[in-house]
Amino acid sequence: MTTANKGLNQPGYNTEVNTWGIGSLNDNFGYIDLALGGSTLLNATGLGGTTVVLTAAQCRPLTLAISGTPAGVVTYSVPAGIGGQWIVRNGTTGGYAVRVQSAAGGTYVTINAGDNVQVSCDGTASGMVRNDTTASAGGSNTQVQYNNAGVLAGSANMTFDGTVLTAHTLDASTGGVVFPDNTTQTTAAAPAGSDTQVQFNDGGAFAGDAGLVFNKTTNALTTTGLLTAAGATLSSTLTMTAAAINGAVRVDVASATTCAIGAAASNYVRITGTTTITGMGTVASGIYRDVVFDGALTLTYNATSLILPTAANITTAAGDTAGFVSDGSGNWRCLWYTRASGQPLPAPVLSAITNSLSADVTCNNTALYFDGPSVAQGTTGTWFASGTVSVSAPQGQNVWAKLWDGTTVIASAGFLLNAANHSNTIALSGYLASPAGNLRISVRYPNGTSTINWNVTGNEKDSTITAFRIA
Repeated sequence: MTTANKGLNQPGYNTEVNTWGIGSLNDNFGYIDLALGGSTLLNATGLGGTTVVLTAAQCRPLTLAISGTPAGVVTYSVPAGIGGQWIVRNGTTGGYAVRVQSAAGGTYVTINAGDNVQVSCDGTASGMVRNDTTASAGGSNTQVQYNNAGVLAGSANMTFDGTVLTAHTLDASTGGVVFPDNTTQTTAAAPAGSDTQVQFNDGGAFAGDAGLVFNKTTNALTTTGLLTAAGATLSSTLTMTAAAINGAVRVDVASATTCAIGAAASNYVRITGTTTITGMGTVASGIYRDVVFDGALTLTYNATSLILPTAANITTAAGDTAGFVSDGSGNWRCLWYTRASGQPLPAPVLSAITNSLSADVTCNNTALYFDGPSVAQGTTGTWFASGTVSVSAPQGQNVWAKLWDGTTVIASAGFLLNAANHSNTIALSGYLASPAGNLRISVRYPNGTSTINWNVTGNEKDSTITAFRIA
């Protein structure tokens, strides 16, 4: 027979005569020695979410030493009916806990990685229990522990992340708080000044001033003196009353293909050097810079990324000034440009589109206008058009003409021929935005047949129209 917990031999009556010391006695001394100081080595490598049932021999030693790298939580189960006390050492790597339970049922004990815990059970369904008196932490991660009726507890109102201690309310009415500079604050300082005055440090004491007040109803901060802000962002209107906004001192920015004036730490920029500039860099829309040029360079016009007055390149001179605003996405617009010499920028060069008839046009329907000279200028922009038509018709008859785009009449006129089959001219001019079609001069003869001439003079320009884009 053997004992239930450690399996010690129990010789029967009149057995093992003259051999008891060789058999059971020596075995039992070995088992007792293991129970007092032996170890069972258990390797948890690769195990996880599993239960390992220990043998009776593995349960004899005092210590269950668990090592290896498990893939999850491993549960070690002491066979039912075996009781005793064990020290469980979780020496595994990877951060996983292990559990120890009795196969008879009941509670189990969790041993976190790196911990040594003493456990015990009586082999019944009462389960495995923890023998040490170490209390488990209360609350959640980072919560500072405090005594709550003899039990550790934590609260979200006081946390410590290893560097910063955060407390919802700090009551230092008795004894005070010692700060890192070894000063002690025993009571909360009372605010100084009058209602709504912003508090500031005045020689170590709170102070307020009528020159800086805050209205909590309107969320308005009001100052009557000089306001200096580093990196402030306004999300609403800044209203100045009998005061000025003083910017930073002028900053020099070297000319470059992309001259990043928006990154300058001042609204007033001097551009130095002579490198041609094709862009001003990418910043948020609305950022504005006043610029003075230090020398001669070329600002390269672009209809999207660098919009300049007169829609043409500008050659700068020392002392010229300009104002630039960002449209965002790397696009900039020059709002104004002033030469140091006082001279205006050159007027934009207007490109003309001219066309003349290459053959006579017969007007043989009294109800219709017949097209004379026309130009294909497109449908964008504002255009100024001017032209003449030479018309022959019978004596004493009216001839009418109009300058139009096929939809909108820009100008019109007429004449009465005094001699039969003689020619006369009509000159028309005007401007139109976004023409619907080709600009043209059309003629109507309401009493018969007339002719729009192309070469009565022999110069082949008798009926001609010219158009200029002006915007």
